[in-house]
Amino acid sequence: MSVTSKSSATIIPINSATKPPKLTPTRNTFEKFKEAWQLQIAADNTLPAGALRVALAISSHMNRHKNGRAWPGYNRLQGMLGIHRATVIRNVQRLERAGHLTIERRRNGTRNAPNHYWPELKDANKSGAQNATTLVAQLCDPLVARALLP
Repeated sequence: MSVTSKSSATIIPINSATKPPKLTPTRNTFEKFKEAWQLQIAADNTLPAGALRVALAISSHMNRHKNGRAWPGYNRLQGMLGIHRATVIRNVQRLERAGHLTIERRRNGTRNAPNHYWPELKDANKSGAQNATTLVAQLCDPLVARALLP
């Protein structure tokens, strides 16, 4: 198809300034990390299906600007999943025991506050990463970052 003077088509020049922005490496790396973490939990045959559901709910709260930390409360997770609070707590403890989460339990005076959760990639620790217990530590390790990038 060609555009002629009789054609009603208009030609819009494309210059390099109007190209769509590419995803930043941070966003791409975070999404790959999150997916790898979710797949790691799905592949863990020692965990019940309820733990996977809780992990997915926690991962929906991960904050890329806070090193992957998530802080949904038990009541929030209970409401999202439609399961009992004790079941949420039990599955969070299973994820922690299995090494998929690091949990910082928090209090506000005499009251409990929402816990903070950091996802952990077990494969990153096996590949030689030292003290790779947080998202930042894992993503700063060149071996882990190389494995996560396409």
